[in-house]
Amino acid sequence: MCKKTVDILAEKLLTIGPIMTKKIIRLDMQSNDIVSINQLMVLGSLHEQGSLSISEICKKLLISKPQMTIILDKLVKSNLVYRIYNTTDRRTINISLTEKGNEYCKNLLETLKENLTRKLITLSKEDLTTLLSSVEIAESILKRLD
Repeated sequence: MCKKTVDILAEKLLTIGPIMTKKIIRLDMQSNDIVSINQLMVLGSLHEQGSLSISEICKKLLISKPQMTIILDKLVKSNLVYRIYNTTDRRTINISLTEKGNEYCKNLLETLKENLTRKLITLSKEDLTTLLSSVEIAESILKRLD
């Protein structure tokens, strides 16, 4: 495959996230429930993978440790996550979702799914079939990347 095709593909893939955010992922949540995108990413990672060390979260999400401290402080204050201190290695601190955090993630996923369904239902049957096939193919290919 030529470099030009790869460059165009890279640009197109980078546009998908913002389009999804703008067109689909609009949360109908109260202002006191709103968390930042970085906080949502941390919650999502913990919901998906369970307890993780701060270093693992930083590496996975490409967020600096100082910034992660600020994010985690806010999530702890909101009672969405808690810190687990390692008794054998004081340098290691794991982060886990609280019961409230788990419930928040479940509700958020349900809200996102409902919003997405409401948007998708407006598409024609042909567009839905094409989009489904395209997403399945893209998912299969992207899973093979390192």
